[in-house]
Amino acid sequence: MEYDKIIKKLCIDKNISLAELARRTNQKPQTLSNKLARKDFKTSEFERLLNALNVSLQLVDNKTGEVL
Repeated sequence: MEYDKIIKKLCIDKNISLAELARRTNQKPQTLSNKLARKDFKTSEFERLLNALNVSLQLVDNKTGEVL
């Protein structure tokens, strides 16, 4: 799943508007909307949005199942 779809789904699941998410991450709603539309995300930006949604990102070794 792409970053923009994940963020939008999490906002729906958590009943948080994109405007509220923008506020929580100190950006203008239009800036966030543009990033989502362009699918223009660095991993650090994605993590910042996840943190604002109280969600963590974990890396898991597919072979061992170990959380890295």
